[in-house]
Amino acid sequence: MKFPAPTYPARKSLQPVACGLRPFAFILVFTHLLISSASAQIPGTLRLFIDPGHEFSFVLDDKYRMQQREVTLPAGQHRFQFWAPTRRIVDTTLTVLPDITRDFTLRLPYSDEYKVYQEQLLRYRNNRKLNRLLPMAATGVSAIVSVSMFVKYKNAHEQLADDVTQYNTLTSPGAISRLKNETMPAHQADFDKAERNFIISTSITGGLAVLTTYLYVKSARMKVPLFEDKERLKFEGLAWVPGERGGTWAGGFTFNLVKR
Repeated sequence: MKFPAPTYPARKSLQPVACGLRPFAFILVFTHLLISSASAQIPGTLRLFIDPGHEFSFVLDDKYRMQQREVTLPAGQHRFQFWAPTRRIVDTTLTVLPDITRDFTLRLPYSDEYKVYQEQLLRYRNNRKLNRLLPMAATGVSAIVSVSMFVKYKNAHEQLADDVTQYNTLTSPGAISRLKNETMPAHQADFDKAERNFIISTSITGGLAVLTTYLYVKSARMKVPLFEDKERLKFEGLAWVPGERGGTWAGGFTFNLVKR
C-alpha cells in the first residue's frame, strides 16, 4: 500500500516587503536631515557678561574680531577667544541654540606678566619713597634740633653780655669777685657747650641735606618698570574685522613711547 507524498505550501517571498520598507526609511532619513538643516539655519543669541565689561574684545571663529555684548549667530558651536588689557586670553567654545537667547558670564583672569609687573612696580614705589621721604624726614628733624641749639647758643651769648655789663657797673668788691670768679666762668662754660652743640647740629643738618639731594636725584633716575602685554600681542594677530563693505584685514603693533 502506497501513501501519497506530503505537499507543503509554497514559501512567500520577503523581497516585496523589503522593497516596500526602503522608500519609507528614505523618507524618514530625508525628513530628519531636512529638519536638522532647517534648525541649523535658525539663529540664536548670546548675551556676553564679561569682566571687565568696558574694554573686552573677542575673536569669533578664528575670523572676526568684535567688541560687543550681544551676538546673534547660526545655531551650533562657535569658538570665542576673549581678551582685555592686562588680562589673559580665554579660549572657549559656546553652543548657540536655535531661536533661544542665552547668557554667558566670564571673568578674565589677570595675565602672569601683569602680576609680575605689579610686583616690580610696588618695589619701585617703595624704594623711591625710601630714598626720598626718609632722608627728608631726617633732615627736617635735624633742622629743628639745629634751631633749638641756635636758640640756646643765642641765650648763652646774651647771658655773657649781661655779665659783662654787670661787671662794668657793679661797685661792690664782693659782688664783683663772685661775678668774676663764679658766675661768669659758669656762663662761659654754658656758652661754649651751646656753641659746640650748635656747630655739630648744623653740620649734621647740612650733611643730611646733601644726602637728601643726592638720593632724590638718584631716585628720579631709577628705571620705571614697563609692562609688556604679551597676551595683547597674541590677540592682535591678523583678524577679519567686519565693516559696511565686507570687512578688512587688520593687525596690531605696539610701540613703547616712554622716555627712559
